[in-house]
Amino acid sequence: MKRYFDTYRRQGALPPLIGSKLTGTLMKDPLTLGFTDSATDARLWGKLDDSLVLSDGRYAPLDHKTRASAPADTSYTEKYYKFQMDVYSLLLVRNGYPISKTAYVIYYFPLDGKLHEGFPFGVAIHEVATDPDGAFRVFHKAQQLLAGPLPDSGEACAFCQWVRVRQAF
Repeated sequence: MKRYFDTYRRQGALPPLIGSKLTGTLMKDPLTLGFTDSATDARLWGKLDDSLVLSDGRYAPLDHKTRASAPADTSYTEKYYKFQMDVYSLLLVRNGYPISKTAYVIYYFPLDGKLHEGFPFGVAIHEVATDPDGAFRVFHKAQQLLAGPLPDSGEACAFCQWVRVRQAF
């Protein structure tokens, strides 16, 4: 997939797989992004699958997913991938890229067909609104929790149960 997309990135075009469904070009800058929070010296970084550069110069994270079938609707994307897209938007903003506050999750899934004639698959693209400020609030809260005291053990905590079992040996 990466080589396929890179071919079109060098051409300044979108691959035909998505070109009829999205407009823009693919980001040419490095996709590994990070920043250090000056208030706490904590670092957040990640590697985007890709980013769409829209005609107005704003950026929108683009992520690839494979599934056995297309998600029925965007609720799956919202439930499982929205926060990831929020973080990618935050990384773009903190590295000086103007963002559209949208991201695209592209699903690839097999279709019925004859495998010996090629690998038939479908493509579904879900647009999701992003909240980079919300992602930063979660990052900040995580920093506070990690800097704070270790919480008491809890009966419902799976990790605490695992520790108790390990200590019993």
